[in-house]
Amino acid sequence: MKRLTTLTSLFAIAIAIMFGMSACTQNGTTPSDDIFNQTLFMSAGTFVEDIQYAECQLDRDPMLLNEITQERVQTGMLFGGKQPVLPIGQVLRQLQLTPEQVEQVKAIMLVHRDCQRAARIAFHEALQSYMESAAAARLEVKAKLDAGEITPEEARAAIKDINAKLKADIEATGELEKLQAALKGCTDTMLNSIRSILTEDQKVRFDKWLELIKSREGKGGKGGFGTGNRP
Repeated sequence: MKRLTTLTSLFAIAIAIMFGMSACTQNGTTPSDDIFNQTLFMSAGTFVEDIQYAECQLDRDPMLLNEITQERVQTGMLFGGKQPVLPIGQVLRQLQLTPEQVEQVKAIMLVHRDCQRAARIAFHEALQSYMESAAAARLEVKAKLDAGEITPEEARAAIKDINAKLKADIEATGELEKLQAALKGCTDTMLNSIRSILTEDQKVRFDKWLELIKSREGKGGKGGFGTGNRP
């Protein structure tokens, strides 16, 4: 994540150099306005952080280890990493948007947030369903062990099988691919919608920004599954 933060910082510098930082303008939105600092003008794009979870044990259910907070859910950043892959506000500051354009972009970003949030929540719910199935299986094993129906060795072997099935089910389900496809649709729609309300000069600047995004190492599309334990 430190590497991603560094890339984001370097990208911010590149944006400043490319467009130039002006203290004021006669028309439109100026860089001094802080409206574009809001999380509304940020997006995780198609980025999906590696999914980490703790396997179940005889006395513990499996659990997701990724940070799940209400704020990340509301901003559509669930499983989207610590830093926004698409800091839209950086380029919007430089486009000298009219007040009308600002309101149009705000509406576009709200639709985008809802789109990404729905896709990421669906992904989370799919993961949770597999966790719950494994937890139910664990309880059955624990009950048999407590009742003396199986030995501790048999119980440990059964838990190992449950964890193997959990991993196989998650990797084979295709939920990650479904999420990435949905996020790509959300992101493409958002970028195309913003571009459609820009002037020709603004489009040139916006397109240069998109080129930087595409060439940037570590852009969207990442995702995977792994197991771990809480410290």
